[in-house]
Amino acid sequence: GRQPAFLLGGGGTSFLPVLEYANKSGPWDGVILFTDGFAPIPRLGIRPPVLWAITAGGLSPATSMYQALPGLQLKLREGVEKSNIFGV
Repeated sequence: GRQPAFLLGGGGTSFLPVLEYANKSGPWDGVILFTDGFAPIPRLGIRPPVLWAITAGGLSPATSMYQALPGLQLKLREGVEKSNIFGV
């Protein structure tokens, strides 16, 4: 398919469906979530390791919400989400 020129979120994000799926299926080496982080923090045990790739305009690493994300957190630089990081 074609990559859209622009995406706009509308809120209502829940990380639970993908994390519940990762817990039930697998085994997985890990899960990578690309997000702004503005959603309720999941309160379930997550079996595979999780990497939270937080967009430049997303949660600040100084916030308690960012620090409470279970797993590893990575703050993306400005422009990274606009580039074609996967080569597709």
